[in-house]
Amino acid sequence: MRAAVYHGAGDLRIEEVPEPSPSADEALVRVVRSGMCGTDATEWRSGPIAFPVHHRHPASGHQGPLVIGHEFVGEVVQADAAGTLPVGTRVASGAGVWCGACDRCREGRTNICRRYYTLGLNAPGGMAELVAVPVRALTPLPDDIGWDAAGLAQPTAVGLHAARRAGVRDGDRVLLIGTGAIGSFVLAALPSLARTEITAVDLPGARLERAGRLGASRLLATDLDDKRVLEEIGGPADVVIEASGAPGQLDR
Repeated sequence: MRAAVYHGAGDLRIEEVPEPSPSADEALVRVVRSGMCGTDATEWRSGPIAFPVHHRHPASGHQGPLVIGHEFVGEVVQADAAGTLPVGTRVASGAGVWCGACDRCREGRTNICRRYYTLGLNAPGGMAELVAVPVRALTPLPDDIGWDAAGLAQPTAVGLHAARRAGVRDGDRVLLIGTGAIGSFVLAALPSLARTEITAVDLPGARLERAGRLGASRLLATDLDDKRVLEEIGGPADVVIEASGAPGQLDR
């Protein structure tokens, strides 16, 4: 099968690779949509950082050149041994895989599982024709969601999770710093959680304009100093969400 294989910084190749052989708890998924994340771009430009190109990843066991892609959806073409997800099921894959047995997993904190790994970063991912995925990381898709929209499921989940963790309440003044991909998903999620006044901050241009279409109450360009921002929003914000990833933001 064909796949996008990462060999090192600046070295991503479209290659023929063997089809995966799923284990008993994995389903074989035919990939229909696979997204490119900023993490992938960083690994291509400056890595390997997370990619196990020069070492064996302790949880996944993978070593060497890696099939990338951790934002993907597709169709089950081979079920797991228990038949949890039948052939033909349309699914979205989560990026992270947890063991379900360690102390962190038993606490429900699967994101810090002792044996946590990420498809497409630490183990072969979805930028290929086929990928083997543990069924616990797969979610069936509703029939009325098209493939293009479904392809945004994983980053949308990140934004929704961040919005929920923010703990917004009716009447809060929310300051959202950064309206790129994840910031936009956070912004789209906030109105479903509470009635808030949202001020979006970013560089002038298309991203900030999109924030207005997504429901931001106020748009501020990043050339304003902190005092001016406070004046614009009428005092300290109740909730601040940093979604830009820009160096130094958390020190301000």
